[in-house]
Amino acid sequence: MQSAPSKTQCWSTALLIVVSLLLYSPNAENVASAFDFHADTAHGNSSYGVNRTDVEYATGECANCHETLDACVCVQNQFMLFVACNEDLCLGCHTCGGPCQDPVITINNSYSCNFGGNADGEAYDTDISCAFSHSTSGSSHGLQDIKSFAMGTTRQTATGEGWSLNERLNPCSACHNPHMAQRDYNTPYDPDASAISRPSDRNNLWGDIAGERMSVYTYQAPYWDNLSGTYEPANNETADGSNMPDYPTFCTDCHNTYNIINSTNSCLPGGNRPLVQINWSSDGDKHGAMVADGGLMLRDPYGSTLENKVLSCTDCHEPHGSKGNVFLIRTEVNDGNLAGNITTSPTADWSYLCSKCHEDDGYYGGNQYKFRQVHHLDSDAPYPSPGSCSSCHGSGNNWGKPALSCDLCHFHGGDDSYYEFLGGTPTEQSTF
Repeated sequence: MQSAPSKTQCWSTALLIVVSLLLYSPNAENVASAFDFHADTAHGNSSYGVNRTDVEYATGECANCHETLDACVCVQNQFMLFVACNEDLCLGCHTCGGPCQDPVITINNSYSCNFGGNADGEAYDTDISCAFSHSTSGSSHGLQDIKSFAMGTTRQTATGEGWSLNERLNPCSACHNPHMAQRDYNTPYDPDASAISRPSDRNNLWGDIAGERMSVYTYQAPYWDNLSGTYEPANNETADGSNMPDYPTFCTDCHNTYNIINSTNSCLPGGNRPLVQINWSSDGDKHGAMVADGGLMLRDPYGSTLENKVLSCTDCHEPHGSKGNVFLIRTEVNDGNLAGNITTSPTADWSYLCSKCHEDDGYYGGNQYKFRQVHHLDSDAPYPSPGSCSSCHGSGNNWGKPALSCDLCHFHGGDDSYYEFLGGTPTEQSTF
């Protein structure tokens, strides 16, 4: 039986950790001033930092996570942590009313609440633990899939640069460096604060400086409140993304055309399978940097497509999990809750999402959540004379015929090749 380490062993290891933290300095180009571990980080801050309630360490002290003072516990887990180095380490505190942390942690609501203005508490997750725990409805970013994909492997960014992460890290560390992550929420919103680090650049924050924000593209932020004319993520008049992290670059460190991500998510439509690879570059999706064509009948605040706007991943997706929708789709988009949940694929229920930014037939005297106008009647409609409506849609009056499932054509990397299956001639245009 392995004997418990001596106090000398514990203090020696603790000293190594402390020295490492003191010597650590992020890239000087990535911070405006000296990085103060206690003042600037979410875990180390002495006012609102980590505060494990079953011990008597001061708020923000390293010993709340690294068991440096108890010889019976120290060095039993990796990195001298008080529990095993897995997601339970993080989710033991990042939960609403949990036993491990001061209640201040309840600010960890879903992205659509903290940065989108979603005020419906029934529609979003109120803590990170719940967001990662959906198994029978909704969807979660699969922590075990992240662990197997990112830890102890070699992967590539969207531009083909290789990266790897220590196999001993827990899956939350793929996106968050616990020794750097800052408190990032909306009361008040601070664009220079960041909770995220790119998997390919874990020792620097991402989005805390101007060159790492959505304003590097032509970007239009969704509404936070369309009546007040305020925008995500800060509920103010800034709409160009100069206050929002560049999430496409961040997310496509993993979700790109180089990497194959095998998902075991039980809520994934179609069962366990590789995820669709995403290309957000100029030869990829129109919601990305590819030039958009056609009027597309956009709702405010998007207006014309002539500016070739690039969307942020978080305009549509929750980073941790969605309470009601598949594929981490937000329950509130562009200052409006979705009319219903999207629980499967393929389905016409994707219209609940599409209609938040695209005008549906309700704008033209037809039925809400259907898109006959844009597909068949508009001046640049892709299928202006499709022939017999019933051959594709079944019976019904002109405006009331059953809609096709949106995601037969509209998905990341999608085109309208499915139209050939219906007997038509595809346009071969990108449809997403």
